[in-house]
Amino acid sequence: MKEIGAVLYEARTEQGLTLEELSERTRIRVDYLKAVEEGNPEKVPGEAYFRAFIRTYAREVGLDPEELLVRYEMGKMPEAAQLEPAVPAGRPSLRERRAAKRRRRRIRFLATTAVLLAAAAAAYWLWSSGMLGMS
Repeated sequence: MKEIGAVLYEARTEQGLTLEELSERTRIRVDYLKAVEEGNPEKVPGEAYFRAFIRTYAREVGLDPEELLVRYEMGKMPEAAQLEPAVPAGRPSLRERRAAKRRRRRIRFLATTAVLLAAAAAAYWLWSSGMLGMS
């Protein structure tokens, strides 16, 4: 995380900007900009704010914010977690769970429709054969 802060600091100083000037441009408090440069997300109100500050800071100094955010996310993970798959073994992914849920809904709809059609056909048969008629 500190390497991202160093990249941002370097880009800012190359443009001759002070933290105060950058704060005026971005409307981010100076102490939060310092926290970003130092790689201290705990000094910012929350993770979402820290990510937003990185994005805004990067844009303002002419860097690609998405690249820095990817580097930030990779830096947060422990070494072993970076090499493992994102989905734990044995548990289906979100996409697979949603697909299974759609299949279950479709089957439930078809079964309900078949029961209703069978009931309607039986009622019609009883009515047409006179067993369910008006006397």
